[in-house]
Amino acid sequence: MDLNLDKIMEQALGPEDTFRFKCRQCGKCCRNREDILLSPYDLFRLAKYLKIKSSEVIEQYCETYIGQVSNFPVVRLKPKGAGRVCPLLSGDQCSVHRAKPVVCAIYPLGRIALSENDIRYFLQGNVCGKRNQQHTVKEWLADFDISESGQSMLIWNKLLFYFTEVKDKFQKFSDVIKQLVWNLILASVYTHYDTEQDFLPQLEINVGKFIEAMDVIISMK
Repeated sequence: MDLNLDKIMEQALGPEDTFRFKCRQCGKCCRNREDILLSPYDLFRLAKYLKIKSSEVIEQYCETYIGQVSNFPVVRLKPKGAGRVCPLLSGDQCSVHRAKPVVCAIYPLGRIALSENDIRYFLQGNVCGKRNQQHTVKEWLADFDISESGQSMLIWNKLLFYFTEVKDKFQKFSDVIKQLVWNLILASVYTHYDTEQDFLPQLEINVGKFIEAMDVIISMK
């Protein structure tokens, strides 16, 4: 689907809007993929499900890089082999089905943040599966117990939009300072969570502390 903003606005789905889909459980959508990016919320859910730390999820299943446009650290699932298979796929089934990344859980829906406080859902084009089951958006999201994902995305977007605003100033930093900032993002905002505690308050604190630290660093430049 062409992520044209006008088309998204035209096709945006509300909580009570319906769509038809039934997964074939073929694993096709888990192959030839290099675009499954993970948020702190995804890492937290995986860590809790696997009973390991968020940092260990990254070490075992992911790779990190710096976005060319955003200049922001990105965490993605590291595909395996020539077939570029998701590392969490077992046979044709997801080995972490109940804690799978949100982008996978909401499929065939997609979502986009239009601002810090505005998230829109839409039905992706060229999806696989069957069309013999009807769902509302609200029911589909509730099925995977990702009710916090919307609020998590808004808090996360606060940081992403902030980083966009200060990107020009950040670009002028030395490579050493840039690396320190990137390490801080990975260590604090991506992975510094206690899986025995609620996620959202921790995310809000981590994002707030990072923004405060960045404000100090920028003011010293």
